Amino acid sequence: MNGKAYHVFSRRLYRQISRENLRSRREHEIEYIQRRIGILDFVLSHPQWEYLETEPEKVSYFCDQLKVPTNFLPAKIYYGQKSSQPTVRYFVDRFPMFLGGDGSSPLHVLTFTYLQGAEASLAEFVHHLRVYLPLFLQLSEFRFVYLA
Repeated sequence: MNGKAYHVFSRRLYRQISRENLRSRREHEIEYIQRRIGILDFVLSHPQWEYLETEPEKVSYFCDQLKVPTNFLPAKIYYGQKSSQPTVRYFVDRFPMFLGGDGSSPLHVLTFTYLQGAEASLAEFVHHLRVYLPLFLQLSEFRFVYLA
């Protein structure tokens, strides 16, 4: 990657846009930043598709529209302080997910994506597939795009 990446993480700045606790505000490794830029590049290159952008949009699509129970969604549990309850978050990888066709499939087909980072190992990809497998088994049809 050529050029410079600047990380804006001021809590005061993020508070102005009501995103004070946004995870993106936190400092990250360069590999994470490169992957996020790759995802942005993919999305900007394909503006014609209808993306499910946020966790609530994705959960609503699967649970409300497709009637998939939440226990089949890819989830991660975050443990806070001793006095607080654990928080369940869905689709924490935030890979693009969209409704759209490639010309040969209907426009309503859901497409999942995975962006391989700079590392050469496929272990992370295999883990990703295992996490999503329960959801995949609930769907009658979907597409999957592997980006490298």
